[in-house]
Amino acid sequence: MSFTPAIKTRAIGICYLPRLLGFMMSAALVLNSSVTKATDRYWNAASGDWSDTNPCPWSLGTEPTSSDNAYIQNGGTATITQEGENCSYLYLGGSKAGTVDMTDGDLSVVNSLIVGNSGVGTYNLSGTGQVAALGENIGYLSNGTFIQSGGTNTVSGTLSLGNSACGTYDLSGMGQLSTDKEYIGLGGVGIFTQSGGINSASYVSIGAGS
Repeated sequence: MSFTPAIKTRAIGICYLPRLLGFMMSAALVLNSSVTKATDRYWNAASGDWSDTNPCPWSLGTEPTSSDNAYIQNGGTATITQEGENCSYLYLGGSKAGTVDMTDGDLSVVNSLIVGNSGVGTYNLSGTGQVAALGENIGYLSNGTFIQSGGTNTVSGTLSLGNSACGTYDLSGMGQLSTDKEYIGLGGVGIFTQSGGINSASYVSIGAGS
């Protein structure tokens, strides 16, 4: 009686080990294939819709995906009105200013939205627009402004105003801002003005630079 289970246990090991190894190899291949290098896409138009296709305002001829870094730093303005827009990082401002006007639709930033990267950046959110990001840095290396008079801005991580420059957030109207943490004034100047809307945060820190 005790011998039979031992044989069965051994048989199970022999029969299923190749399958297990095959599964592990397949899983490793899937993981390796899913690791891709982020592509930088640059806004080339003076103005236009984020999702325009003819002509496409983005470098490489297609709009950013969730694995692409998006840069608007040519002095241009991208308008967002459609659903399902996304990118890995979004940088506004570089050699020249960069602006996003969002009145509708939604934008998902997998990592960080940086307004005022190395040049002046502005993000205008109104209407029913919805933007969601892991983090938002307004006034990173250069002055940045986020103006919200409507819509929803959801930051699952940290909203920082004024990292090493001046970061300004103006909340009014029916705008809804939801964050985990807010840091107002770090190494730079942070200015948060609210005349309407709702600001919901689990933690708020006002630094010496604000």
